Amino acid sequence: MDWEPGNINYQGQESGVHRWQVDSELTLYWHPDWLHLAEDITGLHHRVPLEVPQGETASEAHALKAVERVVKTRRGGD
Repeated sequence: MDWEPGNINYQGQESGVHRWQVDSELTLYWHPDWLHLAEDITGLHHRVPLEVPQGETASEAHALKAVERVVKTRRGGD
């Protein structure tokens, strides 16, 4: 299946940590205090940096864009 934004399953948040199920092998986590995505709820493993323009604060929208980049890379996109 080709990647589409709707293919990412947002799982909600727990203790402020947001969770996206990308596929059967990858779940990504983000907390508003982090400037990266992580593969574990503690934020310590496999960090994927967020692209946050100068003067902006990291947001769920920045995290989702990073999730989309990961998915495209995993699926062979740009």
